[in-house]
Amino acid sequence: MADGEASTVVQLQIAFAGHSRPRDLGDEAEIERKLAEVLKRLRQAGVTRARLLTGLAVGADRIAAGLWRLNGMGPVHAVLPFLSDSAEEVGLARLAQTATWLDGDQAHGQGCNPHLVQTRWMLAHADLLVVVWNGLEGRGAGGTADAVRVALEAGTPIVWLNPRDEGARIIRRPSLYDPVGFLELREALLAGRGSIVTDADVDALREALDLEPDHPHLARTPPGRIDRWLHRWLWRTFAWFQRAVGGPLEPTTWRSLPIPKDLASQPGFMAIREAFEAADAHAGRLAAIHRSEQILLLGAAVFAATIGATPFFYYGLKAPAIVAELLLALAAFAVWRFSARARWHDKWTSARRLAEHLRLFMGGWALGVPTGRAGAGALRQEHRRLGRSTLRQAEPVQGRFDAERVRAWATWALNELVHGQADYHRREGRRNQRIAHAIERLENGSFAVFVLVLGGAAIAALWGWLTHQHPPSLAMATAGAVGVIVPAIGAAAMALEAKFQFEEQTERSAVVADRLEKLASELPGDLNLEAAQMALRATAELLVAEADQWQEGGRRRRLFRGG
Repeated sequence: MADGEASTVVQLQIAFAGHSRPRDLGDEAEIERKLAEVLKRLRQAGVTRARLLTGLAVGADRIAAGLWRLNGMGPVHAVLPFLSDSAEEVGLARLAQTATWLDGDQAHGQGCNPHLVQTRWMLAHADLLVVVWNGLEGRGAGGTADAVRVALEAGTPIVWLNPRDEGARIIRRPSLYDPVGFLELREALLAGRGSIVTDADVDALREALDLEPDHPHLARTPPGRIDRWLHRWLWRTFAWFQRAVGGPLEPTTWRSLPIPKDLASQPGFMAIREAFEAADAHAGRLAAIHRSEQILLLGAAVFAATIGATPFFYYGLKAPAIVAELLLALAAFAVWRFSARARWHDKWTSARRLAEHLRLFMGGWALGVPTGRAGAGALRQEHRRLGRSTLRQAEPVQGRFDAERVRAWATWALNELVHGQADYHRREGRRNQRIAHAIERLENGSFAVFVLVLGGAAIAALWGWLTHQHPPSLAMATAGAVGVIVPAIGAAAMALEAKFQFEEQTERSAVVADRLEKLASELPGDLNLEAAQMALRATAELLVAEADQWQEGGRRRRLFRGG
């Protein structure tokens, strides 16, 4: 593809870091030769088009960017540490096509190293780090050794070129749960620990990259005619149940803010938001189907019990009642069997997790916080592919990240993720509490009716025995019918609570809302980037933990057949 072409579709994003001092870098021609070999192996491993993220510093950075462009590997995006950094090398025909300028002076004023902030921002978007590193500890914060450390902590694979050695190696944590830090890496290098450092041959690169054969995406395709028809009435059953039993949601106390114009126009943000909206709509449709099926099955069970009780009043209905119960049972079994084989409960759980995964990624992308991998391992394979593809293809932030942009974007992101989610959990929790109380009242009321009717029938039977009269037939028929119907109602109420966990959801929502509101109260009035990033990390940790708990209940969301 020619330099002037502006296609930005990529398979993944590769960060680069390397030495700038000649004494660390060594012979530039030799470094260029080694980097060219790495690019060749990346192509052999399946990388046809990727985005290079680099600081464009003098030395290894510029060598890598030049080779990347020369070999037609894809676009180059520069992450520059200061707003005053020159735009001379940024443009369609320049070394980097796009760039992000960070406010290094502000970071320095907050006690942060601008180059370390730059490194973290760059690696927040990276799927792989290519590094030219001499294997020694850094002389200060923000150097090449810190890029290795940050990537290692995040679990990002590292292709390592040592200026003093021949050949490239791959540095990988055995798993995200293996506490391998920078000191452990240094010890592993000395001890030759092969589980962390291996040769960067084509097979090892292919395994580390784990490339998709295509670019999966969840398209917002319009539903078919039958689907639209079912969603207009049948799949609204649970929504009607919620409104009838729990009432409408309380009026919101949260005010949604418009998306800042310069954020809404960012190509990367638009791609993530489109993916989130598609995933959110998909999860909503799956939830409506699965929850409505459960309400319908439980309703069918109670209705079948009611039909089965009619012969107590008129014995001639015995045969029709048996036929009707059989038809209801077969229909319920068909719905249950279809849902169980399709595993709708798993798909809904994973689809909702994907939507929340992308919601977090939107905020993390805007503020340079790597929330994209949070909870991704819990997704089904197709949803994990969708989420990872969105992360890998999303273009980084473009333009200057000055104080005005930080304030506007951070205010919007934290309003959505902190204030918005606190309001959502608070209102949903209160409605779930009303539903849980209504179910409890139904259980208590039905049991009271059961005891009263059967007690009355027992008294009537005793009176008839004492007076040598037949007990009233209506009382006996009513007792028989109640003995069939009320246990069915009680079982349905218990299944509702067991499957939808209204009481448990109420408690969890209250805890999440309280913690988010506490976090919101601690936010400074004038947000800077570091404070906003810290708040977003805390929010992500809280919401991911809540999503983990919610997902653990996935097995309980299997349909209860009833009867």
